[in-house]
Amino acid sequence: MANPQDEKSGCGGLIGLGVILALIGALSESRRETKPISPPKLPSVELPRFNLPLEESSLSEQSAPQQRVTATGGKGLSRIRFENRSGEPALVRLTGPSRGEVHVPNNAISAIENVAPGRYRILVRYGTEGPYRYAQGDPFEIEETAWIYSDVRITLHPVVGGNYRTHPATAADFEGAAPTSASQP
Repeated sequence: MANPQDEKSGCGGLIGLGVILALIGALSESRRETKPISPPKLPSVELPRFNLPLEESSLSEQSAPQQRVTATGGKGLSRIRFENRSGEPALVRLTGPSRGEVHVPNNAISAIENVAPGRYRILVRYGTEGPYRYAQGDPFEIEETAWIYSDVRITLHPVVGGNYRTHPATAADFEGAAPTSASQP
């Protein structure tokens, strides 16, 4: 005859085994759940602001005749646009890590593109053949990273409250800043 205590321990063993199997099942179910992984937060980047000039232009880039020149040594993505409402044509020379020269007729916008990052200065010759007038601008920075590039606009005429200064220059200053060459796309 079987001992009654043996029967109780047999049932208890089955109940214990059932609890263990239920726990294993619950654990394996929780492992099967997929939770969406949220992408890591990227650091915020503050972009530089170029505000040359302070006034809005009345010239439409689509209607104004434009000339685009690729800078010599220009391996950058940045661009410098020149707006001329001085009343006379201008020839702009860009000096710095990239060099370039662009004609900017009166009431027009022209650009030098593919400008590499670095410190630059412009020299401008105003007028037509004969007595020219020369100006030299203050140095300015072109910034470029893997995520940003500069798109600078400089007016070649005086702007009330403007933020880019020019100074008189000489023909020798202008000729001394001659670019080696520039290509036109």
